[in-house]
Amino acid sequence: MITVILAGGFGTRLAPLTKHHAKALLPVADKLIIDWIIEKIPPSKILISTNGKFAPDFAKWAKNKPIEIISEKATKDEEKLGAVGGILYVIQNKKIAEPILLVNGDNIFDFSLEDITGTEEDIINLLYDVKDKEKIKGKYGNARVEKGFITEFLEKPQNPVSSFVSAGIYYLPVWAFSSIKEFYEGDYDDKDNIGSLLKWIGKKKN
Repeated sequence: MITVILAGGFGTRLAPLTKHHAKALLPVADKLIIDWIIEKIPPSKILISTNGKFAPDFAKWAKNKPIEIISEKATKDEEKLGAVGGILYVIQNKKIAEPILLVNGDNIFDFSLEDITGTEEDIINLLYDVKDKEKIKGKYGNARVEKGFITEFLEKPQNPVSSFVSAGIYYLPVWAFSSIKEFYEGDYDDKDNIGSLLKWIGKKKN
């Protein structure tokens, strides 16, 4: 398994904090966001997907660390590949042929990912129960869960179907890579959102 951390955005909603700093390299308490993430992921090869603007900053941070920086060419928000394009770029650039643990680079969570396991058949979308559907409206990816399986996924709905939200952490088996390519290159909406990709893959398989 390879871990890929998505950090290709420009943090426009956090400006001016992100004018010269990637979101993942902003400090929270006594650590950078990226360091909070790194300490929670299982032993694996780690790749960080970022953009041309912030790649030098990530390279400086990663110096002497067993972490590889993969940079798309974008230097401004309108040029970026988006989340789906970013993961496809990494898969193709590094010729990845093993499952991927995918983590959004602006997440801070207090649980270890050591126990995340999957098979060559499973896509895993880690969920968090916020207990209150009112907190979800228009803010988070929302999932309907039946017998341990996600049966419906909605992107930032105004009428949530449950209190489960996506934690921005995914396990992608190798078979899913061709679907990622098909989705990104096809005439589909919201290519900057992994949740939309997974919703599409679910409908395709059914």
